[in-house]
Amino acid sequence: MTTESEVAASTRDALWAAMPDGIVVVGADGRIQMANPAADTLFAAEPGGLVGRSIEDLVPPELAERHRRHRAAFEQRPTARPMNAYDKLLARRLDGSTFPAQIALAPVTLRGERCTVATVRDVTAQLATQERLARAVRRTLLAEDRERIARDLHDTVIQELFAIGMGLQAVVGELDETAPARARLDSAIDAIDDVIRTVRTVIFDVHRADDDVPLRTRVVETVAAVAPSLGFEPEIVLVGDIDHRIPPVVAEHLEPVVREALTNVAKHAGATSATVAVEVGDHLEVRVVDDGRGPGGRRPEGRGLLNLAERAAALGGTFHFGPREPSGSEMVWRVPLGDGA
Repeated sequence: MTTESEVAASTRDALWAAMPDGIVVVGADGRIQMANPAADTLFAAEPGGLVGRSIEDLVPPELAERHRRHRAAFEQRPTARPMNAYDKLLARRLDGSTFPAQIALAPVTLRGERCTVATVRDVTAQLATQERLARAVRRTLLAEDRERIARDLHDTVIQELFAIGMGLQAVVGELDETAPARARLDSAIDAIDDVIRTVRTVIFDVHRADDDVPLRTRVVETVAAVAPSLGFEPEIVLVGDIDHRIPPVVAEHLEPVVREALTNVAKHAGATSATVAVEVGDHLEVRVVDDGRGPGGRRPEGRGLLNLAERAAALGGTFHFGPREPSGSEMVWRVPLGDGA
């Protein structure tokens, strides 16, 4: 017949074995007197292999002396508490590997001897989750900062530069072709164009959170960013596998080319509509047409058009800028993709 004390002992044994956290009972001499199965598993010990060992065996060697001092201090003021309320702790397995641990201590008296019960939990997964959350928060804050910077640059700096450039162009239009000041003003306008291009590049660099944004999406974003300067939304035509067919050495030019071409339309064409067509085949072709005043209203020697021509030439391609029937102008930027694209 099973006695009540036997039932209680059996229940205690079952609970002891079922606990998911490692539990060790340490005597005043620092030796482990009891360890549950979870502790054996946690510390890579054979069943019962922790009993009799010094508790310092479960601490990295460089921290063993510090742990002895802490253990002595706990013996002086034994109070149930978490061991690492403020510090991260490392525990050491018998194979020498370590893991971040959460440890709680409690004083107990067993068979007349005062001992310490320590529960040990491996918190590797929890810390990894916390780090992922922290990185997500940092990415969110960084994205918000990038968005704010890009918005401020676009809404303030670029608009002011545009206003200065347009004002200078109005002055140039009132000067005689041979006026000495005209050449200087033309140079100043070109310099403003260069600054605007640089600022736009910065905006797009800080606006994108990472490099995983599809190239097709980035083209659409580029057109949308220039639209306020045009005063209308250009039509966009995308043909072919833009996201995968274009090699990186060519892809890095696509956004600047679209941006430069549309900026040229905004500054010089006086257009009411425009179309941006990007087609991928054996070549990458960017075609921008508008219904403005045509090439006669542009300055072909301007830095913007030269920049487009230079980009095409560097990639073994071609650049064309000319009139479009019945009115307006057409810019075609075309570069080969090669067999390995």
